[in-house]
Order: sequence, then C-alpha cells, then structure tokens
Amino acid sequence: MSYSFPTMSSAALVQTISEIWQINVPVSQLSSPTSALTMALYPRAIHDIMGVSHARMIAAQQRAITAVGEQADVAADTTEFTVVFHYLRKLCQVAKFNGLRLSDIYDPEPDRTIKILSALINLAQFKAERVSFTERLSEQSSRTFEEQRQLQRQVQEAQAKVDRILRERAAEEPVVAALERELAILQEELQGLVAQQKDNTARHSELKETRLVLRRQLERIMEERKIATEANQEMRGMIVEDPERLRFFIAELSKRVATYRQTIADNDAKAKELRSKMERSFTHESTDLQQTQELQRAQQALNELISQQQQRKIDESELESKLQRTAKKIENAEERLKDAQLTTQRRKEAAQAKLDRLRRKDNDADVAEMQQQIQEIEAEMAEEVARNEAELNSMLAEYWKARKAVSLYIETISTQLDFPSPIQ
Repeated sequence: MSYSFPTMSSAALVQTISEIWQINVPVSQLSSPTSALTMALYPRAIHDIMGVSHARMIAAQQRAITAVGEQADVAADTTEFTVVFHYLRKLCQVAKFNGLRLSDIYDPEPDRTIKILSALINLAQFKAERVSFTERLSEQSSRTFEEQRQLQRQVQEAQAKVDRILRERAAEEPVVAALERELAILQEELQGLVAQQKDNTARHSELKETRLVLRRQLERIMEERKIATEANQEMRGMIVEDPERLRFFIAELSKRVATYRQTIADNDAKAKELRSKMERSFTHESTDLQQTQELQRAQQALNELISQQQQRKIDESELESKLQRTAKKIENAEERLKDAQLTTQRRKEAAQAKLDRLRRKDNDADVAEMQQQIQEIEAEMAEEVARNEAELNSMLAEYWKARKAVSLYIETISTQLDFPSPIQ
C-alpha cells in the first residue's frame, strides 16, 4: 500500500502536536531543534503509533547496556539513541521517509526534523482514521496466530499419535503373524465346512421336496374330507333310519287315502239322500211346523256336512302332496346314501393305497406322521358321521312327533264327524 504525506508548516506542526500528543512545543524550537526535543517527541510517536511503551524501550536499553559490560556508562546515551532509532526507522519506512540517520536524533536539522515530524503526524492521523480497520486486522492476525499455534499443537499431537501407533504396530507384528497363520488354518477348516454345508443343503432340499409332496397329499385328503363333510351335511336331513319302515309308512298312507276317498263317497251319498228328502219336503206345501223345523235342521246339517266334506278334501289333497314329497325324499335319500357309502369306501381305499405307497418309501418318520394324520382324519370323519346320525335321529324323532300330532288331528276330526278313524 502506498502513502503520500505532505510536509506541514511549523505552526501547523506545533498545533497538531499539542492536539495529538498534548505536548507544547514553541515554534522557535522547530527552527533550531535539539536532541531533547527529538527524545521527547519521537518516543511519544512510537508509543502512539506502534504501541511500544516507554518502559519497554527502557528495558531494551538496559539489556543493551548490560551486554556492553564495563563500558556501560560511556554507551548509556548512545544506547538510548539506538533504541529510539530502531523503532523510529520502522515508522519512517512506513511513512515513506527514507534515509533516516542516527544524527536526526542526537543532532537534528530543522528541515529534516520538520519532514520527519510531518510524516509521523500524518501516519498517526492515518492510524486514528483507520483505527477500526487496524484493530480488526490486529484481531484477525491474533486469531490467525492462535489458530496456527493450535494447528501446530494438533499436528504435534497427531504426529505423536502416529509414532505411538507405529511403535504399537511394530510390537504387534509377531501377534499379527500368528493370527494370520491361525486364520489360514481356519479358512481351510471353513472350506471343509462349506462343502459339508452344501451337502447338507442338498439333502435338506430333497427332504423338503419330499415333505412338500406329503403335505400336498395331506391337503388332498383334507379336501376330500371337507367334501365328504359337506355331502354329509346335505344328506343329514334326508337320511332315514330304515327304508322298510318308510315303505310300510307309505303303504299305511295309501290305505288311509283310500279310506278318505270311501268316506267322501259315503258323504256324497248322504248328501244326495238329504237333497232328495228336501225335494220331497218342498212338494208337500201342507207340511206342518214340525216338518218345517226338521227341514231346517236337515238343511243346517247338510251345510255343515258340505263344509266338513270340503275340509276333508283339502286335508286329503295335503296328505297326498305330503305323501308324494315323502316318497321322493325317501328315494333321493336312498340314492344319496348309496352314493355316500360308495364315496366313503373309495376314499378309504384310496387313503389306504396312499398309506401303502408311503410305507414303501425310505422316510419312515414322515410316513408315520402321515399315517397318524390319516388316522386323525378317519377319527374326525367317524365323529362327524356319529354327530350326523345323532342329528338325523333327532330330526326323525321330531318327524314322528309331528306325524303323531297329525294322526291325533285326523282322529279328532273323524270323531266330530262320526266317521271311523282311518289311522289305527
């Protein structure tokens, strides 16, 4: 960075020195300067601009005098001038005042003194104007130096750590070599175990496939069992105890229907006879009140008889429909019972054949397990059949109970109509 400091007049210098450094200097002293003036102004400029205190310069002077030894008294003044000259030369270099001499301190010249002071004052003013910038630079420089010291310390610590690791590594090399030998041995053993594992895996795959086949067979058996169970549920309302007993029941119903028809024919004959009586009674207009009353009673009896006859026809129609439905159910039940027995026998034979095939295989444990599962399935099927038979027996009991109620109803109607009961 380049600076240009103009030379100030003596009056301006005196005023500025008084304002900046609080030192009163007569103008006459600038016209004929002395070493006392320079030793009063230059150290103050060094302190103001560079921050070097008077005590620090005295300490440097004392170190220089001590270094001289026996000639300390002679070199005392010269040493003081030399210390001030050392710092002043740095300031003049910054202020672009070249050619500073030691005589400018102990034997100053007016023109050179004015130029030096002008340069120093302008530099001081420049620093005052840029104090925030210079302080920031100083802080950044301090932080940079501190970071540099920390980095150097970290580098030293890292180097020490690396050296320690290298020493530890050198000490552990025999152990590492031994571990490498053990690792080679373990790798050989591992290769053998890997080969053995491959064999075991292949064998496991074969066993898994065999187990899968058996599981599929078991699923088919379970599906057949499910189908048989559903068929049993469909037929449980249709299977009866004894077909012969049902045939006997159908024959009895046929006989009762014939009896009902005969009864209806008799009723028709009675109705015709009553109608003829009514016609004969209407031809005799001179019939007395008793005959009229008898005719009314006969008419009422005829109406009741006709109503009862119609009800008997309805009952007969219902019984015939019920008889036909019962016969159809019996026929279907017999066919389904035969089909169920054949299906059960075929499934049992198929299961036994599968069991025989499984027994011929090598895997006895799986065969035993499959046999146990088949036995469990057969036991469950037996329980299901027993349960279905119990439900069928219950349904038959309800059927016969209803049949008994119908018989009782028919007998009651026959008694009311004074007809013989068709159900004995």
